Amino acid sequence: MEQALAISAVERNDVLTISVEGRIDSYRAGQLDQFVEEKIHNGKYHLSFDLTETNYISSTGIRIFVKYYKQLKTLNGALSITNASAGVKEVFRMVGMSKLFEEYTPAPVVEKKQEQWVVNARDLKIAYKVYEPGKGMKLSLYGRPDAIRRSDFSAIDSRHIEFGGHKYGLGLGAFGPGFNDCADRFGEFLAVGNVVVCQPTDTNRPDFMAASGDLIPAAELLYGLVAEGGFGHTLRFESTDGHSVKLGTLLRYIGEELKTDHFFMVMLAESNGVVGVALKKSPVNCQDGTSPFSFPDLRHQVYYTTEPDHIGTLMLCAGVVSIKPDDELRPFVRPLDSTASLTSHFHGAVFPFHLL
Repeated sequence: MEQALAISAVERNDVLTISVEGRIDSYRAGQLDQFVEEKIHNGKYHLSFDLTETNYISSTGIRIFVKYYKQLKTLNGALSITNASAGVKEVFRMVGMSKLFEEYTPAPVVEKKQEQWVVNARDLKIAYKVYEPGKGMKLSLYGRPDAIRRSDFSAIDSRHIEFGGHKYGLGLGAFGPGFNDCADRFGEFLAVGNVVVCQPTDTNRPDFMAASGDLIPAAELLYGLVAEGGFGHTLRFESTDGHSVKLGTLLRYIGEELKTDHFFMVMLAESNGVVGVALKKSPVNCQDGTSPFSFPDLRHQVYYTTEPDHIGTLMLCAGVVSIKPDDELRPFVRPLDSTASLTSHFHGAVFPFHLL
């Protein structure tokens, strides 16, 4: 019977020491890879390995150390080996990786003068930095979002919107020259950073348009929210106890700290699970008066998660948040929880995990 690796970890002075006992070969290397990846996902960026009880390492195992050495270096983190058996140490020497045995010395951290750490002292602890505020944004609302409940869209609702420069948006849209051309593919769209991403309902395969040369990304909108201008704040947040944070909790906390009832935001975050919906069929092609959210049409016209999905991925999200939406904004937002005290509308794009 093949034995698994014995892996343990102890943290001291912000350095996580990982002890490995056994053979790091192609059969067992995946176990170590998964263990290290999980620790890095949880924010452990300074790793030290004790390989005293490791009696063998193959090229597969070496690749794991090289991979995370490079990744952590880009994050101002570090990976080092404090101890190793003679055989394992010799293998690292022969492949030119003796530098992993060099003692790690943390580089001094230089804080920007404008930055200020704000730490939540309640049960949920989040730390983030607030940078110098910009001039703020203008939010424009287009179309009739309530029309989707009746599938009551026509060419009058459609409009061509360009997303160049400091322009962001989300809603229902498609790529194409006008309403008639896009009628079969209207779906969710997201516009961030001179790139527009659409989820066309005719192919169910995401498509995108990025600014290049004189090309300005644009989409045909049925309805949507468009924000233009500079962001008022840049926030960097993390859970201080290493646990995941619900989106609603984070949004409520941001609103309280910034003392605002409404804000538009773009967020790049590591995901521990996503719950959401996406159209399978363009609402233009539904029968007039029929809601894609009614039963039994729901099963054929809407994709929805029955449990958290896309765990361990990277999410790029954009949306508007409002505690007290006015009559104009209310049709564009939905309650974020059962209390209905916080409303929002977010679209997100899923990417393979990448260290932030």
